[in-house]
Amino acid sequence: MDRSEHIPLKHSERLIRKLPNSSQASALGLGKPADTCGPSGGLGHVLRLGIACMAKQPVEFETWLIYHWELGIERFYLRIEDTPELEVFLTRAPWDSRVQASFHRGTLRDWVDQTARQMEHVRSAINFGRRDGLTHILHVDDDELLCCPNGFQHLKMAMGSVPRSVADLHVLTLEALAPCFNCEEPFRQAR
Repeated sequence: MDRSEHIPLKHSERLIRKLPNSSQASALGLGKPADTCGPSGGLGHVLRLGIACMAKQPVEFETWLIYHWELGIERFYLRIEDTPELEVFLTRAPWDSRVQASFHRGTLRDWVDQTARQMEHVRSAINFGRRDGLTHILHVDDDELLCCPNGFQHLKMAMGSVPRSVADLHVLTLEALAPCFNCEEPFRQAR
């Protein structure tokens, strides 16, 4: 399979992964894509976005979820590692209808295995997103916020203008730094 082209989008956050077309999905072993697999470009196309995230003992996770929900993210596909206390939280309203989470124990923070788990999780999220009628899955870490200084609609318009043949979009990542290690509200105190 030919690698997808990379298109930078200004003023956005992290990786945006467009659901693959039929030939790409087949090559990835992802099955048949939904008819709503994504816009062909331009205005008037409805984009429905979800987030794939792998989290391990995240800080201010409810703030993270609320921020992205209020931004316009419809669904969250989470792989929660070694954080059993989140299971109770995520299975209660309102998150029980917005989040699909799997819970895992005994994981290690080694780069190779962690990356492999994350890649597998994103692949699963693509399938779940397709099942749920989403057009795009965004990968955002639990210590990052999707930042859209020009507005969420601007990001969606830019994404909607990308040809269907493009499977992956990579955008500029801006990392924020918490003012101190023991920062209690990193998303509010970041610099």
